[in-house]
Parts: sequence; C-alpha cells; structure tokens
Amino acid sequence: ITAKAVALATSGKSDAQAYAAAAGVYQAVFNDGFGLVTGLVTNALGGSIGAMAQATAHSPAGTTAIARASAAGIEQFAVESDSANFTVNNSGQINALAQAAAMDGGTAFAAAQAGGIVQEFEGLYSVTANVTNAGVIHATAMAKATATKVASATGYAVGIAILGFTDG
Repeated sequence: ITAKAVALATSGKSDAQAYAAAAGVYQAVFNDGFGLVTGLVTNALGGSIGAMAQATAHSPAGTTAIARASAAGIEQFAVESDSANFTVNNSGQINALAQAAAMDGGTAFAAAQAGGIVQEFEGLYSVTANVTNAGVIHATAMAKATATKVASATGYAVGIAILGFTDG
C-alpha cells in the first residue's frame, strides 16, 4: 500500500501556501454514538505500507511562503465515541516521509511531520491502544525555509505515537 500527496504553490506577486497530507492506512471515527469502536490493521511479513507527502511554496521577496507536509504510515483516530480499541500488528515494513520547503519570500515557514504508526483518541471515556512490532518502521520529516527576512523550519518524526486528549 502506498499513498503519495504533492502540493506546489507558486506566486509571482503575493503569498504562497502549500499543504500535502498522506496516509497509507487511515481509520477514523467521529462522534459515532455507539459503545465500542474497534480498529485493526495487520501488516504481515513481506508487506509494505508507505506514505509520502511533499509541499513546496515559492513566493516573491516581501511576501510570505508557507509549506506544510504530514505523512503517516498507519493512522487510527477516534473522536467523542464512548470507547475505542485500536490494534496494529506489524511484521512487515512501514514508511512515512514528509518534506516541506518554503522559499524565496521575505518570510518563509516550513513544517514537516511524519509518523510510522499513530493512534489518537480525543474526548473518549475508555481507550485501549495496542501496537505489536516485529517489523521495520521508518519515519522521516524534513523541513527547509529560506527567506530574505525571517525563515523558520520545523521537522518532527516519530516511529510510534499513541496520543490521548480529553475535553476538560
């Protein structure tokens, strides 16, 4: 399984913004009203799941260039359900690559974020997160910003992330 997203924004006179996001496997539930939500992903030996997102923004001097890229090999996401049980079994290979480049403007911002396996829960009463890895996980985030005044670049990569957020 391979997912690829590419965004290019070029402006000759004004600001430019580019955003690209890719996920090899994406499972999501939003306020389903049911009791238990279950998500299961199995990547067997010899299997491959990959995601690549690339965003590039070019703008002229005196303007702003913004580029954001996000990639996840496997993402499981639940919002405001009663409870959720997410499981990932990996014996294969998972790759996530995010590249962001913002260039040429007076101000340039670039942000890249990559996660091999991401399990995220928001506003749930009860959650269970399971990850079994006997395979290989690669997550790479690269950000580049060049500008005449202010340049900022941020790259964040994580192999496995389990995130939980509450409403209060």
